[in-house]
Amino acid sequence: LGDGTIARGNSDKNPRFSEGHSIKQKDYLLFKHKALKPFSGKFIEYNTKWGGEVKFSTCNHPEFMPFRKMFYNRAGKKIIKSSTLFKITHPLALAMWFGDDGNKEKYSCRLATGAYSVQELNNMIHWIKKIFRIRAYLHKHGKYYYLSIREDRLLFSKISKSYLPKCMHYKLF
Repeated sequence: LGDGTIARGNSDKNPRFSEGHSIKQKDYLLFKHKALKPFSGKFIEYNTKWGGEVKFSTCNHPEFMPFRKMFYNRAGKKIIKSSTLFKITHPLALAMWFGDDGNKEKYSCRLATGAYSVQELNNMIHWIKKIFRIRAYLHKHGKYYYLSIREDRLLFSKISKSYLPKCMHYKLF
């Protein structure tokens, strides 16, 4: 749901997972790198004109194929199907999504969701309410949509805090 990618090269039989962040989120990405062992490859730090970056990829492996099929269409675009969402019932998924794409506003937790359609976002809102008992709302900012969690932000923070590494708790209430 968040920043990671599950891709397969033209000559690859199996896909790999990869993800990158700014150096400020190095500890968060190291947390994911460790969680994905023994598949994790080399953890890389490098500089760009915007500052330090970190990234890693896993090896290509058949374990990633079901996830590729769940979250990508045939053209390789990341998608969210309602049937996929309702298979995800562990709060770890919600916490990692927020760690990747979330931020704390004055009175809400906000999830950047600009890559998804309005229908996919409405499916996410329904999923969050049904599975986690948390109310979320769709908002538009410019040409992009995002999800906002206001009334249930404390419950959302409490659930997420149990799964996010301490370095990401600054995003929570």
